[in-house]
Amino acid sequence: MKIRLFSAVLLAALVGMFSSPAIAQFIPHSTALPQLSPAPTLPPVSATATPTPQGRLLRYSGMLLSADRNFAFFTSGDGFRLDPTCRFVDAVSAQPTNITARTRVYARATFDASSGSIVELALSRTPLPTEASYQEIAHFAIARSTPAPNSDLKGDGPAFNGKWVTVIFRVQVPTTTALSDDVYLATDQSNWNPRAIKLDRIDALHYRATARLSSGTVLNYRYTRGSWTSTERGPTGLEEPPHSFTVQNLDVMQRNDTVAHWNDENMGAPQAGPQNIPTPFNARPFPIIP
Repeated sequence: MKIRLFSAVLLAALVGMFSSPAIAQFIPHSTALPQLSPAPTLPPVSATATPTPQGRLLRYSGMLLSADRNFAFFTSGDGFRLDPTCRFVDAVSAQPTNITARTRVYARATFDASSGSIVELALSRTPLPTEASYQEIAHFAIARSTPAPNSDLKGDGPAFNGKWVTVIFRVQVPTTTALSDDVYLATDQSNWNPRAIKLDRIDALHYRATARLSSGTVLNYRYTRGSWTSTERGPTGLEEPPHSFTVQNLDVMQRNDTVAHWNDENMGAPQAGPQNIPTPFNARPFPIIP
């Protein structure tokens, strides 16, 4: 009984001693047990995915058709927007160049992935190595746009805003067309001048030109070789109505035409000509005999 009473008194004394301010100041605060915080909730996988960095550069090389009116066009037929500050440099020295961005000139286009615009064109007269694949830059092509996504073309009729549109004309000519011949566009806007717009030759059978027209313009045109005695004819050799289209509210439109015959062509002559020359448009010109 005395032992139990002594233990109780000793325990009370110890509790009182450690609870006093004089003793408590020597007890470090770190001895207190930390408060456990609840486990954090992890974000979904989609929230932690790394986005494409702003300003990532993609470099694609190819042969140019032209680079004008704020757009660059490659022989693939696609057009890409040029950044307002786009630099034209020499592909070897990276310094300003006197090479003109035109048909048959090679270019390495540097794309800003955040805007899809070309910020630099490095020009060369010989082929250039490439870094990005065509699939990586194909979705930047503005020449692929169609009237469908434009809301102002829906409803009872189109509402044209008169914006300037780059229109690309590309034509395939008959195989009898001489390699020395020039091809032109005659339009109703030029009072049917047979040499109104001269086309650039892409290869033996294809020519190309660009023009700026305001949306809403209805253009009628024919292809000629410089005079009305050498204008285009239809598949039957007879004159057909002129080509016609309306310029839509787009950045770029593309017209792909075919000239079946020329007015001064000898339709009885053998069809042997520059069609036998391999080109990007006619890579396998010779028939395959089984």
